[in-house]
Amino acid sequence: MNSCASNPFRLDETTIARIQKVFAVAEFSEVGVFRHLQFEDTVRVEPREIPRLLKMTRQRTPLDVFIRLFLLGVEVTIDEAQAAVSPMDLGSWLDVGVLASAGKMVRAPLRLVPANQMLVAFDPSTRHAEAEDRPDHVHGMGMSSINLMNGTIRRRVDTALDLGTGCGIQGLMCAQHSRRVIATDVNPRALNITRFNAMLNGLNNIEVREGSRFDPVDGERFDLILVNPPFAISPDRHFLFRDSGMAGDGFVRALLTEAPAHLTEGGFCQMTAQWAHMRGEDWQTRLRRWFDGSRCDAWVVRLKTQNPETYAANWISETEKLFPWDYAKKWNAWMAYFDDRGIEAVSTGMIVLRCRRQSDSGFWVTEDAESIGEHAGEAFYNGFLLRDFLEKTPDGELLGLAFKLSSEVRIDQFIRPTAPGWQAEKIVLRHTRGIHYAGNLDGLMIGLLGRCDGKTPLGALVDELAGSMGTDRGDILSSVLMVMRNLIERGVVLPPLLYDINS
Repeated sequence: MNSCASNPFRLDETTIARIQKVFAVAEFSEVGVFRHLQFEDTVRVEPREIPRLLKMTRQRTPLDVFIRLFLLGVEVTIDEAQAAVSPMDLGSWLDVGVLASAGKMVRAPLRLVPANQMLVAFDPSTRHAEAEDRPDHVHGMGMSSINLMNGTIRRRVDTALDLGTGCGIQGLMCAQHSRRVIATDVNPRALNITRFNAMLNGLNNIEVREGSRFDPVDGERFDLILVNPPFAISPDRHFLFRDSGMAGDGFVRALLTEAPAHLTEGGFCQMTAQWAHMRGEDWQTRLRRWFDGSRCDAWVVRLKTQNPETYAANWISETEKLFPWDYAKKWNAWMAYFDDRGIEAVSTGMIVLRCRRQSDSGFWVTEDAESIGEHAGEAFYNGFLLRDFLEKTPDGELLGLAFKLSSEVRIDQFIRPTAPGWQAEKIVLRHTRGIHYAGNLDGLMIGLLGRCDGKTPLGALVDELAGSMGTDRGDILSSVLMVMRNLIERGVVLPPLLYDINS
């Protein structure tokens, strides 16, 4: 694989380990960069910030030089580079491919970004002027990658699969809670970068394999499968990281159909995805058919839905450098593609499968999630446990249990002015940890939730609510139970078996 001309790194493990030590001494890490550049929560450089960041790194310390090279993508002099990499010789950095010479200057061919207590290499964004327009471009950590990192169920497992690894970030994260990780990709360049990233971070339990879909792991099963695929619904076949080569959302469907055969009992497959809303067909019904006979529970979390016009504009703008007339031509081609196939909208989200080897597997859709934040993996895992609990617990038993309000719940109350005072317009209940939810509730139900203290049975709370309303219990029971089941499913209120969530 190293002989391939498109591979950016020569995988000399000894030299790469020495490079890592130089970075550590220079404090080229999340902590060091955050402190030096006064970043708060992410190492993300917007073009408008570059002049300010150049000013902040004008002292040319080793950390300044590494920030300029690997985060800002600017050249430094040979003398500055040699001083930064000392006591190593600059030639060894050039030989491995971490740096490249440009006359009397030195540049970094790839970005190298501190993230999740690691250093991760990937190609500069395809939108940047200096980025080479190459089909085997290896994308960095976009929003879908971050969502998958946040949402990964991080239990200790024996084997994990990072399918379509790209720069390898998902596999690198999995290596910390998995005995063994297989990282696959159809792109040899991506596998080279993944292997480099594993070496740079001292991870020796990652194996890379080349191939499409599940071909490289034929006959193997995994406790955890992660997939951040080329899911764009696109007429193009230009970028491997974006365009699957299959019509519509066929690639996503193929992966989800094939995944169950590669899961161990109780194993999870988690995939970021985009799927089409077809003319004249309910999208939920369509997706449900994808899992018929899979013997897996399927949980679909829809984060947003876009019309074709906006969807195409976003993808083209985010991934390509085009003059206005070229942009219009490409956008029109995408519009014709959607119209020909009857695609009315496209949704973005995450789909999680749990292998149970049962014929009566569940299918759930969540449409009120606002975002997938940190610790969402815990929320996904507990979400399956909560659905199991609700499936097995009839209403009568629910009334006998004492529920506890999650400590991560917050209330936003919207009040409008009226003569002579103020009037509450709506109350929004939010779950602020993991999978972020928001929904409207009336004041009476909010009051009941506030009494969920883990001691008072739900039935007693319903009786109190009925009394305060001056009505019979039977008049409100069914509606209260429906709301409570919805809130339990989302982890807003917790049954006894999960009182310790977020504690």
